[in-house]
Amino acid sequence: MVRRNSFRGKRVVLTGASSGIGWYVATQLVQQGAYVVCTARRADRLKQLRLATGNPLKRLIAIPGDITDEAHR
Repeated sequence: MVRRNSFRGKRVVLTGASSGIGWYVATQLVQQGAYVVCTARRADRLKQLRLATGNPLKRLIAIPGDITDEAHR
């Protein structure tokens, strides 16, 4: 079990954040005070993620891209 606020002030890079486990982890990290840079292929879902978190203090940066595509790395 992760202690509440154990991510406060930490910086996290998260892939696959547009749905499922990635979405959940991103929202939890932001709620715990982490600064999150997340990526996923679906730009529309990343925009929804930013809106869903409320993005307090600009804690979430969403970058659309496909890490399996050489051009996006």
